[in-house]
Amino acid sequence: MKLLDLHTDHATVMERACGALGNITVNPNNRVRCSQAGGVKALVAVLSKHKAHPGVAQRASRALLNITTNNRPNHTECGKCGAVGVLVEVIRLHRHHAGVAQEACGVLWSIAADSKVRNMCGVEGAVEVVLEALRANRQDKRVAERTCGALGNILANNKANQKKLLAADGVEELSEALYLHEGVKGVETNATRALRTVVPAEILNQA
Repeated sequence: MKLLDLHTDHATVMERACGALGNITVNPNNRVRCSQAGGVKALVAVLSKHKAHPGVAQRASRALLNITTNNRPNHTECGKCGAVGVLVEVIRLHRHHAGVAQEACGVLWSIAADSKVRNMCGVEGAVEVVLEALRANRQDKRVAERTCGALGNILANNKANQKKLLAADGVEELSEALYLHEGVKGVETNATRALRTVVPAEILNQA
């Protein structure tokens, strides 16, 4: 974490440092150590500083995804330090970059398990920007899985966000993802879950 603090203005250093963090935080024990050392706040700061740099954005998002996966305290921490707004801007800037879209949407998928973060997603425009990433990478099954997963969590038990999806033609986009990635279990599971928040089950089952 000290390296991130000392060289925060240097994009190349940040790209390599975040890449290293992404690799070491595959290990659950290292995820704990990184979190205890202030990893969430440091990575969000790097993303905010270098959001226009695709290499930094992708690697910082990957490391942030690792340390937030199945970690409720880190979901809360992301909400407190403004991660949602930063991630939305990262996705908007790099929606055509499959690698960045995949990792940043993955983080939203992870942290939107928290109801307060879910509310922040609605306020910050996450529904719309995740749909933009899905549209921009229609043929990429990895992006489809992450974007649909993010939408599933963002929409869960949140009427305001569900209305935003409907207004943005999200049902059509999710249905298209199901069609394009038929047989891809992750996409089918996530897209169907998201659709079930806004489409009556009896209608969805007939499709």
